[in-house]
Amino acid sequence: MENEGGENEMFKMVMRMERMLAVIVVMIVIVVRMPLVVIMKMTVMMVVMMMMMMMMMMMMMMVVKKKKKKKKKKKKKKKKKKKKKKKKDEKEEDEEGERRKRRRRKRMKSREEKEEVDEEKEKEEEDEEKKGGRRGGRGK
Repeated sequence: MENEGGENEMFKMVMRMERMLAVIVVMIVIVVRMPLVVIMKMTVMMVVMMMMMMMMMMMMMMVVKKKKKKKKKKKKKKKKKKKKKKKKDEKEEDEEGERRKRRRRKRMKSREEKEEVDEEKEKEEEDEEKKGGRRGGRGK
């Protein structure tokens, strides 16, 4: 049923275009009064162009129909994992592990900060040495 409807619409479009072509040809004949052979050539060219347009339209219709058939896949919802209740011994072990991790993080942060401070001091010392050398050179 859908296919027939599409063909009917296409047929109507073609008929309209052919009417337009006929009107254009008649106008050209009236205004320019070209020989019939030239007019026939023009009409043949126009018809060929129309056929090409029809082919393109049909291809487009086929592509559109193919696209409509595809369905979107539904996303599956992930199930949430239930947390197991920990026994007292496990809780204590976990807390110790957490403490160790915190201490380790603090140590790492303090080391990084110390390294940054040391690097800044070295840069300042180098800058001062460079400036001092220049001043001494100028004074001489």
